[in-house]
Amino acid sequence: MAKVAEIALNLITHLAQTGYLPNLHVPCGKLEPEDICDLESLEENMECLDIDDDDEQLMMEFYQTDFEYISFCEQLPTISTETKINGCMTRCFTHANTSLRYVQTLSVLSIVGELCIDSNGYVLDKPRIMSLRGVYYSLKHLFICQADCNSVVLDVGRILDLKRHEMGIVPVARGKIVGKFSFAFLSPPDTKGAINAPVVHDCMAWVDQGGLPISSLWTSVSANDIHMELQGNDVKLMLIVEKDGPFQKLCEERFFDQCPCIIVTGCGFPDIATRCFVSKVSAKFPSLQVIGLCDYNPYGAALLLTYKTIPKGVTRKDLGNEACTRLKYLGMRSIHVAELCFRMTCVSIDYSVHLQRFNIFDHRKLSALLDLSDINPLWKEELLKMRENTFKCELESLYALGSHALSERITESLLSCDFI
Repeated sequence: MAKVAEIALNLITHLAQTGYLPNLHVPCGKLEPEDICDLESLEENMECLDIDDDDEQLMMEFYQTDFEYISFCEQLPTISTETKINGCMTRCFTHANTSLRYVQTLSVLSIVGELCIDSNGYVLDKPRIMSLRGVYYSLKHLFICQADCNSVVLDVGRILDLKRHEMGIVPVARGKIVGKFSFAFLSPPDTKGAINAPVVHDCMAWVDQGGLPISSLWTSVSANDIHMELQGNDVKLMLIVEKDGPFQKLCEERFFDQCPCIIVTGCGFPDIATRCFVSKVSAKFPSLQVIGLCDYNPYGAALLLTYKTIPKGVTRKDLGNEACTRLKYLGMRSIHVAELCFRMTCVSIDYSVHLQRFNIFDHRKLSALLDLSDINPLWKEELLKMRENTFKCELESLYALGSHALSERITESLLSCDFI
C-alpha cells in the first residue's frame, strides 16, 4: 500500500513543478475471479458476465430505469477513447474524453488510501472494510451507476497491483448456505510466526437467520486453506435452490433434518463466490450428490448450467479445480408440471393461473440453450419439451397443494432418483 503514498507524492511533486497534473497510466490486465459478477450489485461488470446472464431481460433487471441504462451506454464511447500505450490506458486530466475518468480514479485511490493507511501514515496490517456499494455512494456525484464505479475500482486495483479485497473493498454476500456443514478459513502465520485459531462457521447455527452468507473468501482462498466438514456420515446431498423464497421455506421446515444435506442458493443467478463454494465443496466430497432445483422456465435451466461451467476470466484453479459438472437437474421439469396440473384438477384448483406463456425473452433464451454444443442430451430433451409446451411455472406453485408440497416433491424425486 506504500504505492498509494508514492502516487500521491508524485502527483503533488509534478503539480508543484509544472503547474498541471501528470497523466495516469492504468495497466490493462486480466480480471481476478472475485472481480467478475459482483455479489452485491445487479449492475456489476456488464461486459464480463457469462452468456447465461447476458440478455435484454437481465439488463432491465440490472438497470431499474431505462434512463440509467441509456446513460451508462452513452458513457461507453467516452471510456473507449482512452489512449492505450505499452499495455496501459492513459488518462489525461486536461483531455475532454478522459478528464472525468481521471477524477474518478483519483477519488477511488483516495478512498483506498483511507482504508489501508492510518492517520499517522503507516500501512495497516489489515485494511479497513468498505463495500462496493459504499464506495459508489461515497462518490455518487461522480458516477452514473454502480457498474461505472466498479470498473474504476478494478482500474485502481491494476494500478496498485492489488486484488479488490486487498484494498479493503468487498462485496456484500449474495449467496447463502444452511444445513449439515461447517468450515473454517485457515490463517497463515503472522509476522511473529504465531498461528491464529481459525473461526469455525457452523451452517446449522444460521438457520434462524435465514442462512449463512457466502463470503467472497471462497473466491480468493485456496481449497487447501479451507477446512471443510460434513456434520454426519449420512450427509450425501447438496441441494442448490434457484431462489431465496423456496430456500427460506426449506429452512423453515428444517428439510436438512428430514434429509441430511447442505442447501445452497445464489438468490437468482449465482455470483462467483457461490459458484466457487459449490465447486470446492463438491470437489472436496466426491460422494456428495449435487442436485439443482429451479423454476420451470429457460432461465431456471440456464441458472443451473452456470454451476456446470467455468466463467470467463476464471481459471480452473480459482474455481477449485473444475466447475461442478456432476450437478443433476431435479426440477421443475415437464413431468412435474404435468403431475402438478393433474393433482390440482383432482382437488378442483384452476391450474391455468399457475402457468404463464413464454415471452420473447424466454424464447430467445431457450434457443440459445438449445444451440449449446456441450449440453447434456437429457437436459436438451427436457428443453425441447419445454419449447413444445411454451409455458412456464414457478416452484411456489407447489404451495397450492399444501405448505409442505415443495419438500415432499423433493423427497419423492430423491427416493426415486428422479433427476437427470
